[in-house]
Amino acid sequence: MPRDASGKIPGSPHLDFETWKDLIRTMGGRFNPEGIEPNAFTGSVCPLSICGFTAAEVGSNAHRVERTHRDVRLDGADHYFTMFQVAGQSAMTHNEETVRFDVGDVVLVDMARPATFFNSNAGESWKSVALLLPRRSLVSHLGFEPQGGHCRRNGTAAGRLLLDLIRNSEEGEGSTSSPTDSYMRLAVYDLVARCLHRTIRCHRVTRTSCSCVSIASSRTVSPIRILVLARP
Repeated sequence: MPRDASGKIPGSPHLDFETWKDLIRTMGGRFNPEGIEPNAFTGSVCPLSICGFTAAEVGSNAHRVERTHRDVRLDGADHYFTMFQVAGQSAMTHNEETVRFDVGDVVLVDMARPATFFNSNAGESWKSVALLLPRRSLVSHLGFEPQGGHCRRNGTAAGRLLLDLIRNSEEGEGSTSSPTDSYMRLAVYDLVARCLHRTIRCHRVTRTSCSCVSIASSRTVSPIRILVLARP
């Protein structure tokens, strides 16, 4: 997607308190900024789409963001999401666990459970990239139901590649499907599985013997090569 002169994704215009909440709710579920006055709040949401998955780059200056039991009951969201920290430092309480994460770390969140996210740098903004994963499809692919709250520290090849795929995807509105999307979706699930420390079966979509998926992209001349069995 378009980037600025520094190579970063341009953020959406600064959003006010209610607009930010409404856009997040429309995309994936109810989350509530807390610990800041609404008139002092500023946030951003940049919707993305990767092979049919919903994703977004999200940021704000809220001290914490909460998803309560009431939110879970009201929206009935039945999916997971992986969240990559790309700016600032944060912490999360989820499934009776507390984890801290820094730039480059990735966490798995179960939308069917409450969660609270804390901005560890008071007065500064944070930013993350989230990828929504349908529960049934993820569980079917992994062969087990993962527990939200899992955190993987920076430095894994699978995590870096997955984040790069998301941030180089098309903007959420107006993106078109591609004949290769079904294969790419399998590759995304494989990369998520690697982020979860699980050994998975390599989906071979070419006739090569290498442990990678080689998919010709309709948007580029060179094929996208996704190393799904890369070591962490």
